[in-house]
Amino acid sequence: MLKDKTIEAIKRILGNQAVKAEASKTFALPEQASQIPELVKLALREKFKILPLGNQTRIDLSKFSENDTLFLKMSRLSRIKKIVPQDLYAVVEPGLNLKELNSHLSPHNLFYPLSLDNSSESVGGSVAVGLSGNASGKEVHTKELVLALEIVNSSGEILKTGAEVFKSVTGYDTSRLLVGSWGTLGIITSVSLRVFPLNRKKEFEDLKFLSLSFPQRKEGNNPKVNLDRRIKKLLDPDGVFVDLF
Repeated sequence: MLKDKTIEAIKRILGNQAVKAEASKTFALPEQASQIPELVKLALREKFKILPLGNQTRIDLSKFSENDTLFLKMSRLSRIKKIVPQDLYAVVEPGLNLKELNSHLSPHNLFYPLSLDNSSESVGGSVAVGLSGNASGKEVHTKELVLALEIVNSSGEILKTGAEVFKSVTGYDTSRLLVGSWGTLGIITSVSLRVFPLNRKKEFEDLKFLSLSFPQRKEGNNPKVNLDRRIKKLLDPDGVFVDLF
């Protein structure tokens, strides 16, 4: 668990009811995206790490230190910010469940394809792990469906990447870099997603999620791992976010 003085400082930002201790771990549940920059700045001052969490469907928390990690549950950030049917996109907060997203899209004759009726994945979690699946013989990947992101970086700044209009590619590669980063490069506070007309739903009826394994720390001269580490060092030089690589 984090130090008492650190927990008290977190409570001053979020409120007493938004900080919980479970099995010697410290969990925080922000309700507003505006609270997160202050948490990151506190982490910089107090030298603890932050691990953002979705619905914890693919992560084993036992692998992380209890003494210097704040587990940031994003479930209360679950609002629909806007749905734009004419441009086929929606902007939502990361804690929204994918199944709930489709219940909001349906009245607009829209749907988001990477969702199953029995799925408990959150939008932010699906982006963080790079969720993908197979449908009608084609791979469907979150990277192709994320148009823009709003994140809080390791300095506590709010940054926007990408563009909401699908035809625009300005900054789009930066968004793609964050997809599948497992929360190690920033905290997602808003996601702009490409959505589809309901008349295309048959194309995704046989959707099956591809298996995802939790990143394992690898030693040695692995080019992919070395690149991940360089990106991590560049974007998080002070190590505010948990390092999985």
